[in-house]
Amino acid sequence: MNYYVVVEGQVEKIVYQNWIKFVNPKLNLVDYPHLLQKDNYYIISAGGYPQYEKIVVNAIADIGANLNPVKLVVILDAEEQTLEDKFTEVESAIHDHMFSALNYSIVIQYFCFETWALGNLKLGPRNPNHVTLIEYRRFFDVLINDPEELPPYKNMSRIEFSLAYLRKMIADKGKNRTYSKSNPTIVASKEYFDQIHNRFLQKNHLKSFSTFLNAFI
Repeated sequence: MNYYVVVEGQVEKIVYQNWIKFVNPKLNLVDYPHLLQKDNYYIISAGGYPQYEKIVVNAIADIGANLNPVKLVVILDAEEQTLEDKFTEVESAIHDHMFSALNYSIVIQYFCFETWALGNLKLGPRNPNHVTLIEYRRFFDVLINDPEELPPYKNMSRIEFSLAYLRKMIADKGKNRTYSKSNPTIVASKEYFDQIHNRFLQKNHLKSFSTFLNAFI
């Protein structure tokens, strides 16, 4: 099977180049959709809503023109929507343009990619040094509680809080450790992925992560 993967943004495009192969090691990344031939995957950034609809339409056309079996996988943030509402939105966009034999999966990151990234139990120090991180942990400790239940914090939405929390956790772990939208490679490693995967399996946290795993099996 080949996979045509439409992701939320550049972060996912960078990270999932590795993560998809961790889920299914036999797959190989290609740079162009016409190279999807046997056990390959291609990734394109959709740029979020509403731009993703155009990218999905183009993806369906590419898949329809390919003589090899290709599965469409659309991976997007729920943001402030419920999982169900975002899934329905994406499914509707696909159905408006799909052909009858289209094979597809929808993966909703609840509520954003950084929420999943907070699931690494080795992410930050048990006894943080930075006063802001201490405050975050007192308010909601992601090492104990399910990151998908993270609430808004002060003037930040839960999406903004996820990003700020992740950055503080990574930075407080040691020198020269950073995370940004333009440089998310610290979370792309096998060790990092395994920590999130193990937490999902052992603690039943990050339930929406299961849709990512199932999409590439």
